[in-house]
Amino acid sequence: MNKRLAIIGSSALGRQIAHQVSMLDSAFEVVGFFDDFKPAGGDVLGPVDTVLQKYAEGCFDCLSIGVGYLAMDFRAACAEQFAGRIPLARIELPGTFIDPTVEIEEGSVILTGTMLDQDVKIGRNCFFSLGCSISHESVIGANTYCAPRVTVCGRCNIGRNVFLGAGCIVRDGIIITDGVVIGAGAVVVKDILAQGVYIGCPARRLA
Repeated sequence: MNKRLAIIGSSALGRQIAHQVSMLDSAFEVVGFFDDFKPAGGDVLGPVDTVLQKYAEGCFDCLSIGVGYLAMDFRAACAEQFAGRIPLARIELPGTFIDPTVEIEEGSVILTGTMLDQDVKIGRNCFFSLGCSISHESVIGANTYCAPRVTVCGRCNIGRNVFLGAGCIVRDGIIITDGVVIGAGAVVVKDILAQGVYIGCPARRLA
């Protein structure tokens, strides 16, 4: 029997997750969205403050957080609010490669074309867009968002609430602290131990 999935956020990312699940993953049935900026009706079940009530009423079985990189703090706050109270769906779509040694916490979404190599560890509520590559023994902290075609080489340690922009590359053995933003196409060749926005090749912090 399919699990009934509700998604926080009915805009681009939430819809992307819903479309991918509906087309490619028979384990879930998307029943609707929670959104503070759209009135209830149709497939919008209500605002976020009604999530617990709707779950108690049996409206859905598990939850996914479809909040993107423009609201990283809210994304993390949702995970903290509902973890342990509502099952957070772990979504792994067909066309991914996930080594049997990989550890993935609840709430993470892994879209088609992503590769997770041996002994990778993925924290709660991470998002991997199309075609990402996370190499061996790397650790990805909770709530981290990987845009399309991100490459993280082996033995990296990526903190919590990090945004990795489209096509960026993180060299092997790199440490990136919590809350960092890496711009699209950036190449990270040195540890990043201070929060900020980093762009370019090699990646440098914006003033």
